[in-house]
Amino acid sequence: MIDETRHRKPTTEAVAARRRLKADRQQAYRDGKRCEVEMLQRQIHALEMDIRRLSASQQASSSSSRKSLLLPWQDVARALRDYNEAVVADHHSLKQQRQKHIDLILCLSAWVADATGTRVHTNPSGAWTVSNFLFSRTPLVAHPDARRHGLDWLTQVMLHHTDAMLDKVGFPSTWPVHGTSSADWAQHRLGDQVVDFSNFDNLNIVYRYMVDFSGPMERVVELVKEEYIDYRRYTAYTAAELEAKHVEVDHTDDETLVSIGDVAKPDDAIDLFSYVKVHTKGTSQHSHVLFRSFRPTPDRVVIAGQTIPQDERFVDTNRHSATRKVMTWYVFDRLSPTHTRLRISFLASHSTTAAGDTVPFDDEARKYGGVATIEPDNEETIVAKFKAVVANQGRAGTARADVAMAQVAAILRAESTTTLT
Repeated sequence: MIDETRHRKPTTEAVAARRRLKADRQQAYRDGKRCEVEMLQRQIHALEMDIRRLSASQQASSSSSRKSLLLPWQDVARALRDYNEAVVADHHSLKQQRQKHIDLILCLSAWVADATGTRVHTNPSGAWTVSNFLFSRTPLVAHPDARRHGLDWLTQVMLHHTDAMLDKVGFPSTWPVHGTSSADWAQHRLGDQVVDFSNFDNLNIVYRYMVDFSGPMERVVELVKEEYIDYRRYTAYTAAELEAKHVEVDHTDDETLVSIGDVAKPDDAIDLFSYVKVHTKGTSQHSHVLFRSFRPTPDRVVIAGQTIPQDERFVDTNRHSATRKVMTWYVFDRLSPTHTRLRISFLASHSTTAAGDTVPFDDEARKYGGVATIEPDNEETIVAKFKAVVANQGRAGTARADVAMAQVAAILRAESTTTLT
């Protein structure tokens, strides 16, 4: 992930441009459905013409020979021919659909095997749980239908593990409401991190951030999204800002994301679904960032973000590099009509190779920077240096979050004052 150092609300032109882009994507999707409806209407018209033709033929035959109600053999032959053609077409369509499903099953089976490191049978064989999967080894495949399932599953599994994550991370049950200025902000929010050293070759970094806002949940979600989350998912930056940061952002799979069907309200700030490829110019550094929002209950919004370490569609960009899986939960809870709690949990895994092997601890420490001069055999010194580097990065991340959240609180206070007056 690329650290972001700027948290500035996008310009009106940038917001308008993103809305137009989003509207264009929705319009393209609706146009496709409209074409399907028009095609079906033409088929209906053709069938109605056949009915009228057969009815007229039957009436003519009946008037010429009232003793017989049988259709002429020409009409019977024509009807049988038409029926046979329809049956053959249906048979061909079903064969294609069957093969498509077989291809999808085989692709998903291989995908599961890559994630688990074990062979998976296509026949049902007991219950599967997320514990069967290693997120750091779960790729995104190129097969269109399997890719659609992958994007859906990777985000859904984060949603369904929200409560377990909150319980494991150990957020406090109560917390004071935010302060009145950015100067005393640190006294009214939780922001800390811990490095799990239980296995030196499989480190995990856990970061927590928690703050309570005086504002309705929907408005808090909208403001935090605009001031903070949109920058984490690389959708808020203008072209000039990206150029200044020497970063290229490629929005991928937009049609696939729309087809999954979550983004029913384009203007609702709570609805978001994005997948981008981020490249730092002049380097081989790439990352793939997936975000999706959910509203599991009327009083909770969950925005789940994660990196995709391996993407088959961009295999040339990450084939030989070690990557780190990062997952972030943004959990908004309505405590009252005017009181909202935000909890952020950031989990970073140990780096793994494209083959799924974890890198040695000393190499992992050097990837974080600041420990390149330490001798490889001096593990105690490396650990101390590594903790210091991670702590500095955590403090920098907390400071960036503080700036954005203080801005959210300031906007809420201004709106509350305006409402009262």
